Amino acid sequence: MTQIEKKRTNKPQTSSAEDVPREVRVLTNEMAGEINAHIVRMVQSGAETITGDEITMQQSGAEAIHGQRVDMRMSAAQLVEGQAVNMSQSGSLALRADAVAIDRGGAGVLTAQEAKLNDSLTFAVLGRRVDVNRGNSILLLGQEIQGDVETVFDQRSALLLGLGMGIGLGLLSLLKALLFKRTRE
Repeated sequence: MTQIEKKRTNKPQTSSAEDVPREVRVLTNEMAGEINAHIVRMVQSGAETITGDEITMQQSGAEAIHGQRVDMRMSAAQLVEGQAVNMSQSGSLALRADAVAIDRGGAGVLTAQEAKLNDSLTFAVLGRRVDVNRGNSILLLGQEIQGDVETVFDQRSALLLGLGMGIGLGLLSLLKALLFKRTRE
């Protein structure tokens, strides 16, 4: 055994990607519990938790996905976490990634550094750079927002709503204190 091989074998395993077995898992018309693999391919299948470097899903579902690259087509998941996530006609309740692209899909709460949304529906989007083409969102917060999006709350309206609710609750508390003070006298 050479010095280099000894160093490699004695190297401590620190990153989570190194903990994932270097194998490929392919599921077709199957239900699985927990899947840990380097590459995961699913077609018309389901899983509880998927962890891997490269995850591809077609007409499939999962409770939680943790991956470097996630590609979902006509699929759904409760939670998706990854570095690069691409969704086409797919949905997620919670989505957190560095880069997200959603085409004709949706997400409940989306958090990303970069998000590209095309003909999509989201509840809340929090991102540094958000590019939207024909999208609808309840709440949209970002440093750079471009495109055609319809929101109920943007940064300004959310601030005004919060300010208005704070003033309203303060006035109600003051009114309550005055009314109870009079009834005690």
